[in-house]
Amino acid sequence: MGNQLDKKTTNCCKGIAAVIIMLHHISFKVSNLPIYIKPIWYIAFPVVGFFFFMSGYGLTCGLMKKKNYLQGFLSKRVLNVVIPYVIVVFGWIGLEISRGQRLEKAFAEAFTIHYIQPLWFIWVIIVTYIVFYMVFKCASSVQVGVSWFVGITIVYIFISAFVNPRDEMYASIIGMPLGVLWAMYEKRIDLYFEVNFCKKEFISIVVFMSLFITRLVLSIVGIDNRLFQTVFRNIITVMFLVSLIGILKRVKLSRKLLMWLGAISYEIYIVHPFILYDFEKKMEDGQLVNNFEVIVGTIGLTLLLSCILKVVQDYIIRNVRK
Repeated sequence: MGNQLDKKTTNCCKGIAAVIIMLHHISFKVSNLPIYIKPIWYIAFPVVGFFFFMSGYGLTCGLMKKKNYLQGFLSKRVLNVVIPYVIVVFGWIGLEISRGQRLEKAFAEAFTIHYIQPLWFIWVIIVTYIVFYMVFKCASSVQVGVSWFVGITIVYIFISAFVNPRDEMYASIIGMPLGVLWAMYEKRIDLYFEVNFCKKEFISIVVFMSLFITRLVLSIVGIDNRLFQTVFRNIITVMFLVSLIGILKRVKLSRKLLMWLGAISYEIYIVHPFILYDFEKKMEDGQLVNNFEVIVGTIGLTLLLSCILKVVQDYIIRNVRK
């Protein structure tokens, strides 16, 4: 392994990424969006790919450094994902019931992506944790485990692309096997980028931007061949991550605001869809909700509730693990 990514820097980036995802989802609920803002509609899948990358990278670094890393792996990882989600879900169900909503409808809203679509990430990340554990538990070596994990993930990507048309679900998860491979071959990758770094980084950024702009054009024109789009969008995610990680290897971030956002990035990710869905329901019921209320209300309530959620979940997790 080479020099690992700086934790403070990646934490800051998680905070930025969580805010971008929130703004991406807000943009779909805002009317008369200026044309120069609309590219945020298409940036979500590579940004979500960053979360998958950091997950795969962190898991593999831990696996290679700690002898009994897989001991208690699932309980620890799944609890960190499930407990905050369960708190939010039951908070939502309680709120909806107090408003006169039927119990079964409130449950359906909270647990299915039919109503609150960004929740797909929770189910997918849990499945990837399970696959990671099973693969590396059974593999004869880390190298064999990496090969199996990458292969299984790629198979999932192509199946998902044809089963579910939402590109986030098949164009983001490529970040996880990329993170696994990056951690595995970090020293070689670092050596490669050491020579002519600026030139190589510039080329990777230009390639990413060219692919991203091409994707915008294809979306406008309406070219949507499923196999082509699957490969194309995954390449975009890979190039975005290669460009970003190359920069993060050499730039150090430690701004308090960004580190705070990074500390509650997962909470931001799971809280804001419920708030946006609440605004959506109000608009469907004929209530007048302007753009300012949607934007400020979503951001403000998300940050406030994410902080509260972080405190509550940390307390619960500490007591569960005693």
